[in-house]
Parts: sequence; structure tokens; C-alpha cells
Amino acid sequence: MKKVLFFILSFLVLSPVIQAQSVNRTDKNGLKQGPWEKKYSNGAIRYRGQFRNDTAFGEFRYFYPTGAIKSILNYQKKGTAAVVHSFYLNGKPMADGKFVHQKKDSVWNYYSEVDGKRVASETYQAGVKEGPSIIYYRESGKIFEWTTYHLGHKWGVWKKYFPDGHLSQEGFYVNDTLNGNFHVFFVGGKLRIQGAYKKGLQNGSWVFYDSTGKVINRKVFHLGIAGKK
Repeated sequence: MKKVLFFILSFLVLSPVIQAQSVNRTDKNGLKQGPWEKKYSNGAIRYRGQFRNDTAFGEFRYFYPTGAIKSILNYQKKGTAAVVHSFYLNGKPMADGKFVHQKKDSVWNYYSEVDGKRVASETYQAGVKEGPSIIYYRESGKIFEWTTYHLGHKWGVWKKYFPDGHLSQEGFYVNDTLNGNFHVFFVGGKLRIQGAYKKGLQNGSWVFYDSTGKVINRKVFHLGIAGKK
């Protein structure tokens, strides 16, 4: 009986020591191997994951100081890529996407802290915006604004929508500046304003309509300066 009690007590005493020795290990070459974790100053776990030859692999979990889950990363392709899911402190999803070589890549989605509904999405290539960047109406999930990016700059089609899904405005960006035809619409879809921009300034003929389609005003601009009708 004494031997059994001695064994149990020894196990209880040594278990934390053995567990501590099984994490945060490096090999003779100083490379991280196996389970790894870091803690906040208050002793709460900051993250848990695992390494193989100093390279992260598999699942990593990051936590808030309260212990709530902050983000989950699943490493792929020998640690060069990771699928990410991050969360607000209240547990609602914050964002999800992908890192490649520690830079945002592909489509990233962002969510409301209130109800977890998607409110935006962005497309990246090697950490730079490339392709559509979309803002959504939270309640309906319909598109509010569509902006096209190239090499991190607004470059291409730009559109805004009414809550019912009808087009509100449309234009075209070149290097973060409106350039080309520009249209504004009434809620019902009829044309309200027709004009054009050049280097971000109103340029050329602008025509204004009422809700019946009747022309109510005309203006001519030259690089933002209004001239004669």
C-alpha cells in the first residue's frame, strides 16, 4: 500500500515537471522541435503550437489574456502558408483568410462584432490588394460598394449600390483617381447624373436628370472648372 501511495505522490509531483520539459524544446542545433507555447505576464497561455526543425506546422492557437480564443492558424506547405480564422473577444468571427510567406494572400473576409455577419472582403496577392474589395450591407449581405484594386491602388471598375441591390453610382479609377465615365442613378434605376472625370476632376459635358428622365441641367467642365453650358 505504501508503494502505491509513493507512486501516486511521485506521479503528482513529477507530472508538471515532465510536462514542462516536453514543451519549448530545442535540439542540439538550437532548432525548435515539438509542442511550443508562450504565456502572458499573468500566466495565461498566449499561444500553443508545434514546430518541426524550427518551422511551424499543423494548428496554432492564439488566446486573449482572458483565455478566450483569439485566432487559429493551420500551417501548410512546410510552414510557408497558413489558413487563418480570427475571433473577437466575444467569440464572434472577426476575419478569415490566408497568409503566404507571412503576407495576406487570396480572399480575406471580415465580419461584424455584433452578429458575426460578413461586412467586407478583400483580395490580396503577396500582401498587396489585387482584385475586388467589397463592402456589404450587414443586415442583408448585399453589396454596398465594389472597388477594384491593382498593385495596391484603386484601379478599375468602382460601383455603389442601394440596399435593394440596384446600382447607385459607377465610375472608373486609375491609380486611386477617378478617370472616365461616371454615372449616378435614382433608386428606381433611372439615370440621375451623367458625366466624366479626368485625373479626379469633373471634365467634359455633365447632364442632370429628374426622376422622369427629363434633362434639368447641363454643365461643361474643364478639369474641375465649370464653363458655359
